[in-house]
Amino acid sequence: GKEKGKGRPRRRGSSWSYTRILGAAALIGLGSFVSFYLQSSGAGGKIKQELKNFGHPAAPASDNPLAVRQAGIQAAANEAPAGGGGLPAAAPAQQAAPAPPAAVQTAPQQKNVVVVPASVAAPKKETAMADVTSRAIAAIGSIKDHKFYDEMQKTEWEQHLIQFYTGVGTCEEICAAQSNYVCPRDWFLHLDRCDIAQAIFPNGRCVEDASPGVPAYLESLNEVLVSKDGKLYPPSCTAPGQGGGVRLCPCVPKDRTRPEPDEPGVKAVQEVLDKMLTERDAHERLEASRGAHEGIEVDEDGAHVSSILAADVKAGRVSFYKGDVGETCHATCKRHHTKCSDRWFKPINKCEVMMAAFPQDKAGQYFKSCGSQFYGHDLPGYQREMDQLLLNNDIDNFPTNCGGRGDNTQRICPCVYKYPHALVTYHSVFNVQSKQYFEWQSRYSVFWHKQVGMSGPITRLLSMGGAWPTNPNPHPVGDHLMQEVPTHIAPQYDYSIDNYVAYNKPLAITHWLQTTKVEEDVIIIMDPDCAYISKVDYQVEEGMPVATSGYYSFKDKKSIEWQIAEHYCKGVCKRYDPIAVPIVIHRKDLEKVAPLWLKYTEDIRRDREGPNKWPIEWNDNKYVVNRIEWVAEMFGYVIAAAHLDLRHEIVDLQMVPSVHKRLTPNVPFLHYHVRIETADHKFWNKGDDHAGQRFPWPVAPGTDAVTTRLLTALHEAYEALGETDRMKKGEWANYFAEWDNPQPQRRRLLESAYALLAHNGSEGPLALGPAEGDVLNYTLQRPAVQVL
Repeated sequence: GKEKGKGRPRRRGSSWSYTRILGAAALIGLGSFVSFYLQSSGAGGKIKQELKNFGHPAAPASDNPLAVRQAGIQAAANEAPAGGGGLPAAAPAQQAAPAPPAAVQTAPQQKNVVVVPASVAAPKKETAMADVTSRAIAAIGSIKDHKFYDEMQKTEWEQHLIQFYTGVGTCEEICAAQSNYVCPRDWFLHLDRCDIAQAIFPNGRCVEDASPGVPAYLESLNEVLVSKDGKLYPPSCTAPGQGGGVRLCPCVPKDRTRPEPDEPGVKAVQEVLDKMLTERDAHERLEASRGAHEGIEVDEDGAHVSSILAADVKAGRVSFYKGDVGETCHATCKRHHTKCSDRWFKPINKCEVMMAAFPQDKAGQYFKSCGSQFYGHDLPGYQREMDQLLLNNDIDNFPTNCGGRGDNTQRICPCVYKYPHALVTYHSVFNVQSKQYFEWQSRYSVFWHKQVGMSGPITRLLSMGGAWPTNPNPHPVGDHLMQEVPTHIAPQYDYSIDNYVAYNKPLAITHWLQTTKVEEDVIIIMDPDCAYISKVDYQVEEGMPVATSGYYSFKDKKSIEWQIAEHYCKGVCKRYDPIAVPIVIHRKDLEKVAPLWLKYTEDIRRDREGPNKWPIEWNDNKYVVNRIEWVAEMFGYVIAAAHLDLRHEIVDLQMVPSVHKRLTPNVPFLHYHVRIETADHKFWNKGDDHAGQRFPWPVAPGTDAVTTRLLTALHEAYEALGETDRMKKGEWANYFAEWDNPQPQRRRLLESAYALLAHNGSEGPLALGPAEGDVLNYTLQRPAVQVL
């Protein structure tokens, strides 16, 4: 039978039940002895804690590895000794008398040994690692193509001013423990990577962590922690080691302290966002607990974005500054020694945030509402002329960005810690054919590039000779500007589809990148009619190009622009950027884009005739701003970038004379592709072959500032360069006949050059063809010796 209330049958009259009783009594006695021993030795608490950490009911349990690991980190933090990390401890410092609480001591005869101030977390023990600096320097120096991020870092490296230390606490405190040393946050760029951190902590496995308290070593988990994303979660000098771990810190002399933001930003915006994001996070957690996940934005680890943003606001990792009227957020944040973070524009696109930033109108009355019928890259903001707060009502299709600006818009800008960029190198390029039309544009472009002091080289990509792909060899000599204008010669397109000259642009860029060792990181793609009037100061990174806005959009999915893009990239492309040149792009991105750029340009032009002929609307200015037959190459680039899911930040890179009337500071180019008129009704157009020598001068009073700036630039270039001999003699009329039917001496030169190309091209001629995969790529096969 079963005893009432019990689930197991009761044994009766068992002969060995008395043995069990005796055994239990013996175990109780043994347990009492062990308990007495542990209490007397002090080991009991540690064993209890370890039991708690490994399966005690009070310990957090989860199937989520991230949650389990976080629980382990918290447990390590609770139990971490002051010395921490399992590093070899320094010999105790000899003390004649007790030191004051904040006193700092170093272990004698040990390099890079830190004794953390007692104020960090009492009680503290010393931590040490012999020769940390030499290990770190050796590891950093072994990185291939290692670059410093500014001249200050380079000097600190060369003059041995940078030191590296390990310890428990914040890096600010660890560096302060050295005599007159501070923590330079920008050096974490070199330390925050697995190979460097493991050179200092060789026993740990490397783990990415979303914490500012890295790099660090956790002995309890045997982990070396580095940032999961150094841009979103950059290491900080003021954060202790994650989980109580031992931090690896860079330290420099105090006189090399970096500038910090000079003011805290708009406090009211911080408070509104803190409240708003905290409430949103609580609501999303409640919805998620009910199984309703729709509309909740999460990161790659499944964490709620609202929770992350709320934590950043509370910790002061983001500040919000008011820009000047007409100023970009790039410029606003730069003034405050920070950088703009575009992840914040959606949260601040709220009326309550705008009213916190700009509470009163010009008359001193408090705003009670915001305009929501506008959109633009510079919104949300305060429109001074309208005296109204405006929100961006189409932030998905016209995303607010850091480079957006309006002449009368004052923005509120989210700014975060700015890591210095690598010493960025630029290379400006433009494509032309050897024609009288391009002669003065090419010469003047090089002059203006030098005049403004733009860093890096500028190269004319000259499409001349050959007929790609049937004859892929470019002209071996070039034209009469070879000595004056830096030039790369690429083969011309063979025009087998039609005579659209713009095929040469993506073809020349592809040829240049694949047959020349381009050293520079960032490529500036310009047109020959783009005049430099100031330096380009956009330090783009791989995957983050910037471009100017085109005169079209993809806002409406019923628009002709959207129809065109979808027709050629349906099922592959998700979003299209309405952009045009100039484009500032990382070289590695351009290497991927350029071949596809040519492919899609060909695809579009191929449908000019035949069964897939363009609809009439695509090529009619009644329906579109830009006819497809003219902008096929531009759409080719847009679709190629979309194919690679390469999104551009749209910024003001150019002003167009006759379109723009007022000069905007720091806009680098004048794009003179339309006719201009002066105040005394004189006209000028680049289409005239002598436009570089014949232009209105002096400029009539009353002419707008942008037109005046262009005519001044033309005048300065003409005065400095004059005309070429060919222009003076009027020899352009027979120029092409001369090259097509050269004189005997020149014919021998061409024949010998082509023979050399054939001899050295044993691997096959230069050719483009399809590559593996579902993307039709074009690859140039490079000969053993390149002869230009």
